[in-house]
Amino acid sequence: MAFDDIVRRSLDTLARDLNSALQVERDEAARQAQDVADESLATVVADAQAVAEQRGMAAGREEGLAEGRRLGFHQGRQEGYDAGKGDGYRIGKEEGFLAGKGAGANAERADQASAERVADSIRAIDRSRSLSEILDTLASAAGRETTRAAVFLVQDGQLRGWRFIGFGPAFDRAAAVAAPLADGGIIEEAVRTQTTVSKDSSEAGAAPRLAEVPEGCEMLTVPIAVGGRIVAALYADQHGAGKEGRLPRPALEMMTRHAARCLEAITAIRAAQLMTDGGERPSEQAAAAIGADDSAARRYAKLLVSEIKLYHSAEVAAGRRERDLGTRLGGEIARARMLYEQRVPAQARATADYFHEELVRTLAEGDARLLKSEV
Repeated sequence: MAFDDIVRRSLDTLARDLNSALQVERDEAARQAQDVADESLATVVADAQAVAEQRGMAAGREEGLAEGRRLGFHQGRQEGYDAGKGDGYRIGKEEGFLAGKGAGANAERADQASAERVADSIRAIDRSRSLSEILDTLASAAGRETTRAAVFLVQDGQLRGWRFIGFGPAFDRAAAVAAPLADGGIIEEAVRTQTTVSKDSSEAGAAPRLAEVPEGCEMLTVPIAVGGRIVAALYADQHGAGKEGRLPRPALEMMTRHAARCLEAITAIRAAQLMTDGGERPSEQAAAAIGADDSAARRYAKLLVSEIKLYHSAEVAAGRRERDLGTRLGGEIARARMLYEQRVPAQARATADYFHEELVRTLAEGDARLLKSEV
């Protein structure tokens, strides 16, 4: 065999061996790469699983925390509400009890104070010695219990003012206030029915036209009967601008009816005197008890002048208006002065002219000029 052939054959064999070795190495490298890839993939997968697991745990934790917070909040709020409600009920009950106890004590004190005032008023009415003094005392007593109070005389279908409490300066001259009974509203109804009447001023026709009555004002009228005939009436009202609460109807009725009984008693005494003493008035009977005491002389003068005012109220009102009181009532004043001088000792009259002082105060309302023509 030629050398060239041997060399070529050797080279071919070497090439084949090299190719085989290379193929083996390539296969081994591929296997190793596959193993590395498989190992890397497993690691990546494991890492991914670990990351996913951690993220899932974190998400679950957050969700669990959120759900726990929500449930805990609601549960805590409910428990807090229940606990707060229980404490609130307990505290409210205790405070309500104390407040109610205090209110009850205040109400009891208020009732006691009202009862004491009524008792004082009745005693003051009992101490009154004339018809006019009884009516004045009644008006003052009612004024202590209500926003406004007034006493009206009922004569010949007319209402004539006697005394006003809380009505303002325009009503200081009570005798100048007069109106038909038909304009009296609640007063007319009480006189007509001879019963106590109470109404709200918002009711149509209920408010008397004699004075402005606030809207939504509680009103009351108690008629005053003497011998079965209505001779006067007590009017009272209560509203937001004055005393609080409702009108004390029982107290007003009690005082007014007691005043009526006292008026009847004095009238009965006067009637008895007319029958037994030839026509003397109660003032003439009272004069027998007057000695040298100045206070007794002053009281007797007040009694005489009060009777003039009561029995001649229309003339008194006209005399004040026309400024001729002394002339218009000269006869009555002269008769009363004669009784005063006959029954009051000279030593008492020498101290002061109580009769004239009472004329100025009661009849002329402080204006002595109205009596300049006094007989």
